[in-house]
Amino acid sequence: KMGNHHLALHQKMGNHHLALPLFEEALEAQRRTIGATAPDTLLTLNNLAMHHLRTERFSVSLPLAGKALKYRRKTLGRNHADTLESIHNLGLLQWHMAHGEYVSFTNAKDHEGECNVSGMERAAVLLGESLEGRRRVLGE
Repeated sequence: KMGNHHLALHQKMGNHHLALPLFEEALEAQRRTIGATAPDTLLTLNNLAMHHLRTERFSVSLPLAGKALKYRRKTLGRNHADTLESIHNLGLLQWHMAHGEYVSFTNAKDHEGECNVSGMERAAVLLGESLEGRRRVLGE
């Protein structure tokens, strides 16, 4: 888990070019040592998907986020906090894809491009599912 925090720091500092090879190396090492569906491996897979989201590589991010969600549901259950995080992150990805670019929620009002309505609807369903699950599991 500490490695994921180090990688997240690179991302927050805008060093995406440094983070990507580290994410990929960490993911491969975790798959070899603790297994492809271990919770820590799925955390790294989820974080790699979010890295690609932030760098607008949606076509790379989508299958990674989908795989993280699939295996978290299977190994941790539908109501686990990490599964709900994956649902939320997939919703975020759909939201950004609907805008055609990475758009900060705080600056969304400044977005001047077209939005894909069906993509926004998919995002709303996933974000709603995540919110309902978090309220059910974690409380209001």
